[in-house]
Amino acid sequence: MNHDALIDEYLAGSGVLRRAIAGMTREQLLARPIAGKWSTQDVVCHLADYEPIYADRMKRVIALDQPELLKGDPERFAASLAYDQREVDEELALIEITRKQMARILRTLNAADFERTGGHSRDGVLTLATLLERIAGHIPHHVRFIEEKRRVLESRLVEIYRAKDGIQAALIKNMLEDAGIRVRIEEDLLQGAYGLGYLSPRIVVFESDAAQARALLANVPNR
Repeated sequence: MNHDALIDEYLAGSGVLRRAIAGMTREQLLARPIAGKWSTQDVVCHLADYEPIYADRMKRVIALDQPELLKGDPERFAASLAYDQREVDEELALIEITRKQMARILRTLNAADFERTGGHSRDGVLTLATLLERIAGHIPHHVRFIEEKRRVLESRLVEIYRAKDGIQAALIKNMLEDAGIRVRIEEDLLQGAYGLGYLSPRIVVFESDAAQARALLANVPNR
């Protein structure tokens, strides 16, 4: 890939990430649907943390003669830098503005400049072209994991309403299905007065449909 095309790919990365998380609630962003793996918010914060690191590395290689390039530690960053407290919109904005600034610098360079090198503390000698390739591929690499998390989350069933009886449950089910929402009614046997049991219908939908379903049910009286 030539340098102009690589810069274009680098510049497009923030849009790729925005599209990957579009429509996700904060609850979904913070969820860890795959055991032992980062949340989507963790991934976004990790990407944002490495944008200025890579921009600094590239700037040092452009401006200095064989500068030292220090490695980062993703796990220690994730453990120490308040990933669960940060705002995704701010992280996206940081990624976007960093790449816009850096792309403007990169477009002023000639082919020889992309062969300039720095010494990475773990990976050894790296050219500017290699650094650009790595950071251009960073977001697409992690978007695959975000998509995997979304598939798991959106296949989950969640309760959105507890109906007062089977008749109300059936009416709500019909209303939601008319809107194209997949619905399941699940009944729990609860203990009532004098020890008598009664069925309590739960309206259950896929998590991907939950926000739309709740909006449709906003005016349904409480059970």
